[in-house]
Amino acid sequence: MTPALLGPPGLKIDSPNMNNWGDPLSSVLNDSAGPGSGNGIGSGHGNGIGNGIGDGFGHGLRWGVGDGLPSVGQPGYSDVACEYCPPAQFSEEAVKARYEGVVFLSVIVTADGRPIDIHVSKGLGMSLDEKAVEAVRKWRFRPSLGPDGKPTAVRATIEVQFHLY
Repeated sequence: MTPALLGPPGLKIDSPNMNNWGDPLSSVLNDSAGPGSGNGIGSGHGNGIGNGIGDGFGHGLRWGVGDGLPSVGQPGYSDVACEYCPPAQFSEEAVKARYEGVVFLSVIVTADGRPIDIHVSKGLGMSLDEKAVEAVRKWRFRPSLGPDGKPTAVRATIEVQFHLY
């Protein structure tokens, strides 16, 4: 069977022309996959390549590539939707300056809809970035469904709008 890797369509990995895959210095000729566990190649655990956990490439989790989880919008992953999203509060300095806009956050939405690992991708300043993070920590989402149809953790970009009315 030709080796395959589950990942985004643009992922390109050179495929060496070898009869036996795995550790060429293995003491057996059974296509050794390295010191990891599962059916993967490398030191990881699962069916992936590298030192990760799961079926992905690199040191990510599950089906991810590189450092982490799959992202919303990757083939097979549905979008997340906010089910409980109280608005973020303005900072005093932003109100005084009549300053408004949108803060973009990079968030992992877990399989049970909780936001974790929240980071500002594009901020506004005037303490609105902190107010956005504070608000999103309280939000609850409908989680993404993975290729297997089950809720799964994904990385998503969340917009928090600040508008004066």
